[in-house]
Amino acid sequence: GATLTTPTLDLVSITSTVLNGAVWKRTMIHVKSPNFLIVDDQVTQKDSKKVVQRWNVGADRTVKTGSGRAWTLGTGTNSVFLWAGGIPTVTTVKGQKDPLLGWRSETQTQFIPTPIVQGSRTGTSVRLTAIIVPYPAEVDPNSIKVLRSWTQPTSRLVDIAIGENAYRVIFASDSATFEPIDAPTVTVN
Repeated sequence: GATLTTPTLDLVSITSTVLNGAVWKRTMIHVKSPNFLIVDDQVTQKDSKKVVQRWNVGADRTVKTGSGRAWTLGTGTNSVFLWAGGIPTVTTVKGQKDPLLGWRSETQTQFIPTPIVQGSRTGTSVRLTAIIVPYPAEVDPNSIKVLRSWTQPTSRLVDIAIGENAYRVIFASDSATFEPIDAPTVTVN
């Protein structure tokens, strides 16, 4: 694992072999301003299986999905969930009984149906790079998008637009850089 703190971002990376026959490497980058999170999961497994990233959102949120993304709606700040480097299957679950998924419990006998955003892919080598961007009510969630992503041998580059501004994050499991960039007129993922 690795950790890194700079004035613009924090990075934490861990590797786990606790799942039999699989190696899971997670790198998390918190960009401080504007506030957003990149969570990069790389899973290598001997058998082709589904790999799922799950994100719990508030029980008071409505979740919408479309075009390989999800976003929440509700009073106050909401979040957009995007993926870079290939779009996974994006679904939501709320109050599911088999398997038990999409619940919150604040006391022993209380069960509150709570939305979960899921991004999934199947394979022996799966990479899911989620980008989670909180946004205030006055921002159009469609103005938050991945402009470009590029996987290099040892790092991944992600350009993201948030409203009128664009940013570039280049990261590996032990390093990351962040900078504002000029937003292109054409977007490609």
